[in-house]
Amino acid sequence: MATSREEQLLQRPPDAVAERFFCDLFATGVGAGLTVRHTSDMGRGVFADVDFKEGDVVLQEPPLVAMQHSHNRARALVCSHCLRFIGPLELAAARLLMWQKGMREEEDKGDEGKEAEEENREEADAAAAKAEGVIQQLSSGQLKLPFAECAGVLPSAVACPGGCTQEVFCSSTCATSAWAEGHAMLCLGHASHAKDTQALKAFYTHADESNDIFRLAAKVVASALSRAHTLLGKGGGEVGEEETEGRGEAEEEERWKLVLEAWMPFAVGHKAIWWEAVACPPDVVAGSDEEASFRACMKSMAEESLNLLAQAIGPLPLDLQPLLSLSVYGATIGMFELNNLDLVVPSPVTTYFNRILDLDDAKQAEAEGVIGPLRALLEQGGGGRGQEGGGSARGEGVKDGGENGEEGDEEKDTDGNDGDVGIGDEEEKDDDDDEEEEDCDEDDEDDKDDDLLQWHCQGTAFYSLQSSINHSCCPNAHAFKRDEDVDGRAVLLASRDIKKGEQIFIAYVEESLLLQERREALADYGFVCRCELCEAQGKH
Repeated sequence: MATSREEQLLQRPPDAVAERFFCDLFATGVGAGLTVRHTSDMGRGVFADVDFKEGDVVLQEPPLVAMQHSHNRARALVCSHCLRFIGPLELAAARLLMWQKGMREEEDKGDEGKEAEEENREEADAAAAKAEGVIQQLSSGQLKLPFAECAGVLPSAVACPGGCTQEVFCSSTCATSAWAEGHAMLCLGHASHAKDTQALKAFYTHADESNDIFRLAAKVVASALSRAHTLLGKGGGEVGEEETEGRGEAEEEERWKLVLEAWMPFAVGHKAIWWEAVACPPDVVAGSDEEASFRACMKSMAEESLNLLAQAIGPLPLDLQPLLSLSVYGATIGMFELNNLDLVVPSPVTTYFNRILDLDDAKQAEAEGVIGPLRALLEQGGGGRGQEGGGSARGEGVKDGGENGEEGDEEKDTDGNDGDVGIGDEEEKDDDDDEEEEDCDEDDEDDKDDDLLQWHCQGTAFYSLQSSINHSCCPNAHAFKRDEDVDGRAVLLASRDIKKGEQIFIAYVEESLLLQERREALADYGFVCRCELCEAQGKH
């Protein structure tokens, strides 16, 4: 029986075809020192083609598609294409203060009807008034942050070519690239190629109220359609119906090969239908009517999203219609479950505060008079002075779990007890108190890191090469943002020396989790980890 075109889009490309794709990718400079090979037990894998020393950059890869989370937009203004922060620095700080002010106002609404101490209320009102004054000064340019160059040069905003106000860019290059790669179909501006911008607005509203991953799925669809139109000789023009009469079978097949070529960057990612593959909530019993209802709800949500997107894009030629089928849409969302990378771009405000601390005492004293009150206001709403040692932020690598038989995280002993503690032994009791105090300090540091993360740009992305890197409980590489990594590129550093010929591994879940916790966290990837560490721990 012939394979339908939808099924062809869902199939993994043959090894020879995938190899050609990755060779073309390597030719662009992405993945220097790496190669992709098929393995006997884990499907496709990425291998070192040169020696790497611990701390070396193993991979820098720009995202194929990326998005900033909807809830993160209020606090971080970034380029919609590369996710680099947009300046000036004062505007980034003002945006954080405005977000915190809005959060406090929402909390105050929730406290209506509750008795509040008048003194606390007066303090809160005074802090809000002070914050409002600083916001106005920063936004108008009246307040300039001293030594702002410490945060690096932040680009100015470039407007969307289509005239929408929802998206901004850091350069004309990013604006033009985004437009050509699919934003033209997803733009709400006057020059949008969307056939129904009202339906597009409804699509965005539905995504923000249900699951903003639908926004990223729309970017995949638009990107594939744009590539297909270019390959078919349309030069990236508007999507629409066209005459198909008079085409022979051979011509139709040649056109379909071009559609498959347009889909190739996404074809290399492991896929599973979202509502079938996603793990159920912990309180839902597998195989129960409740599970069936849960999955039916997920499917209905995706179908509603797709209907709105299809209405917005408008009628498609027959050979492009499979790209907007429910099965392909569901598999695209499922691909994010198995291949996506949590994307974090450090806030320049965090970087600024950290680097001020590196200045000499005289300059620090000069800066403190201005930034001290600002830092205090920001800390009132969550956050801290910064991360010691720079404004780096770690992103958790999540990728092709479906073809990897080795998955898990390093298990660590967190008890903290090396021997028996004598009851009533005063010296041992003091040690326990010290341990409890250390635990509290660690919790405080974790809370600070969580608060700082709120200052950063947070999103999700898909990377063709990174999605082919398999998982190990003892990974030899990890995702890490260095000070110079100021956009949405995936950056992997060597966790130890890596010899030429070794396979590159990253951790998909927190390495500090216990064995069972790791297995539960990996449930969405659809396999049980059988790496050396998990196998060894499973015997005990």
